[in-house]
Amino acid sequence: MKRKGITRKIKRTTPKTDRSEVMRVVRLRENTRITHCPKCGNNTIFKAFSSQCAEDACEVWVECECGYDPTFGRPEYRFEDVWGGTSPDNVETALGVWNDLIADLAPKMEETGNPAPGGENEAR
Repeated sequence: MKRKGITRKIKRTTPKTDRSEVMRVVRLRENTRITHCPKCGNNTIFKAFSSQCAEDACEVWVECECGYDPTFGRPEYRFEDVWGGTSPDNVETALGVWNDLIADLAPKMEETGNPAPGGENEAR
């Protein structure tokens, strides 16, 4: 049975693991569903992350291929899941959170003139 929506368009790649963090590159077809990155304009290539944040919880989020992570410094915007992982369902939810957060940041972007306020992740 084929899935409808974004998850059908995700190409799987081998995950790179580092103890409690998993990263996977996600490539989407051209679309109008995902909000463009305010820093580089991309909306097709993302890195999906899953990191254990507690004994029985993991945070799942996406960042743009350019390294822009709007959830950096805003952990309340990361999707929390018991099992974690970068499954298509978790990635779809994290992309939904990406859309919501970029929409929430839009007024601040217009106010400051900064195309990508906050969310800079120097460590990646």
